[in-house]
Amino acid sequence: MKNTVFEFLDYRTYLLAACPIHGPTRGRRVLLAAAIGAQKSFISGVLNGKAHFSLEQAYKVSTFLSHTDDEREFFLLLVQLGRAGSKELESFFKRKVQSVLAGRREVSERITPSARLTDVETADLLFKLAIHGRAHVPEVPGLREADAIAKYLNLPRARVMQALQFLVRTGLVVQQGSVFETGRREFIFPPIPRL
Repeated sequence: MKNTVFEFLDYRTYLLAACPIHGPTRGRRVLLAAAIGAQKSFISGVLNGKAHFSLEQAYKVSTFLSHTDDEREFFLLLVQLGRAGSKELESFFKRKVQSVLAGRREVSERITPSARLTDVETADLLFKLAIHGRAHVPEVPGLREADAIAKYLNLPRARVMQALQFLVRTGLVVQQGSVFETGRREFIFPPIPRL
């Protein structure tokens, strides 16, 4: 399963996981360098601790990695923490990072795990999500990747990624590489009032 930026306290460690040298995403560092308008040697320097991204470069890195707004904000916070030049500033950003993570833990503790959704529950969820913003739990073969879902729903990829990342955070969907599948958590909708 793909690591999320929220699992890391150092942006370099996160990027090493997001852009590995080996495996199916090999070569991603070259694409990252091109995306931010830098040399591959600069990316290597950042990952080896010899340089830092500017905030403008970090924003482009976040875009390259298709971050949601929450992920982008946290990633930029980690970059600022990494760039901090004094103990006071480092301490300030560490508190901000811990505050974000504490808020996320509080939300995740409210969501309890349950058995896999049944076909009827999945169909019901798809219908209700379609009514509320045309979000989509990918259950149809061929519609398990963000690009395919965005094309099918005629929505911007960024909006689809935002919806999918929300579903991943809540456990309704799990992400394996670029593929999204139904997760092991249950979503309970409030009753719909009769008109």
